[in-house]
Amino acid sequence: MNPDRWQRLEDLFHAALEMPVAERDAFLISACGDDKQLRADVEKLLHADEQASAFVDSAAAGVESVAAAVLPEGRHVGAYRIVRELGRGGMGSVYLGERAATCASPSN
Repeated sequence: MNPDRWQRLEDLFHAALEMPVAERDAFLISACGDDKQLRADVEKLLHADEQASAFVDSAAAGVESVAAAVLPEGRHVGAYRIVRELGRGGMGSVYLGERAATCASPSN
């Protein structure tokens, strides 16, 4: 595929992503005209994007359920005991900790 065609394909793909799914067919018919291969290529990219999004969403839901089931309250991290979770977002969680009265030290 030559660079100009790739750029056209990429532009159409991104434009289609920005619109509601119900409007994409009419947009592609108008934007691609008689170039059926271009339309098919854009549709393949849109389908692949939907598949990837579904995979990521299901994987994220799985991680959240595991994280919710494995609460670290009461565990020790270094010299601190985890009291409770304060918040969660992005790629991590924030916990309230307090200095533990006694810490387990590694034996030599």
